[in-house]
Amino acid sequence: ITLTRRGGRGCLFAVPPHGSQLQHDLSDLLVREISIISSNAATEQEMREALELVSEKVVDAEGLITNRYRIEEFGEAIKTFKAGTGLKVAITP
Repeated sequence: ITLTRRGGRGCLFAVPPHGSQLQHDLSDLLVREISIISSNAATEQEMREALELVSEKVVDAEGLITNRYRIEEFGEAIKTFKAGTGLKVAITP
């Protein structure tokens, strides 16, 4: 959240352990107009199983990234993403 730009959105994804709490200064969210959204399509058990498959190399996670761009190519990465021509688009420093 701290790294989110003014007016930006922070996305919380995956499943944290049950009872997890987020501690953040709410006035910071309001002053900087930060939106927090969640994205979850799996249960905690499903996440554990998926991570196990990746760690055991049953699933090739690297192969899921179809397009890689340097930060200087950000505009091109966004075009690829919006066109829907890549499964996963990664932007690296």
